[in-house]
Amino acid sequence: NTINVIPDNQFNLYSIKLPDEKIKGFEIFVNSVEPNMDMYAVDLDYIRLYKSETPILLTIDSVSAISGTERVTLDSPALIRDNFTLTPARFVAESVGADVKWIGEERKVIITKGDTIIELIIDNKLAKVNGKEFELDVAPCIINDFTYTPARFVAENLGCVVEWESEHKTVIIS
Repeated sequence: NTINVIPDNQFNLYSIKLPDEKIKGFEIFVNSVEPNMDMYAVDLDYIRLYKSETPILLTIDSVSAISGTERVTLDSPALIRDNFTLTPARFVAESVGADVKWIGEERKVIITKGDTIIELIIDNKLAKVNGKEFELDVAPCIINDFTYTPARFVAENLGCVVEWESEHKTVIIS
């Protein structure tokens, strides 16, 4: 089996195909590493196992993200507004195989994946999924010319599971 290592300031992601079909990858959070002869002694904080082959990890206020087994530098970081997480619209949607269309004159984002069509209007808490209206906890917005959308609403409507890890202020989408 091949192990891919992706160094990052905050953590290292190790991805390997494991014998258990339900576990597609894992992360090891290390407290410290000490050289010990031909090996290293590692003090682990914890290990996170993934059921998805392509988890997406976005840390609040960081332009460094993980998409699958690759580290990506974002143009704009995830952020928190009104106690809810907003993520760069295009990165998250495209990372899970969706298409993103911007209609400037309507200030509207349309995200499409298979039979699912999500319509979001900037600064408006009403959104549509396949024509049905939903009220959002926080409105999509534009910050520094980048469109942000509510992470959980978009990801879950695209068939993903969203988790929040408060210790590292990280959104995990799988």
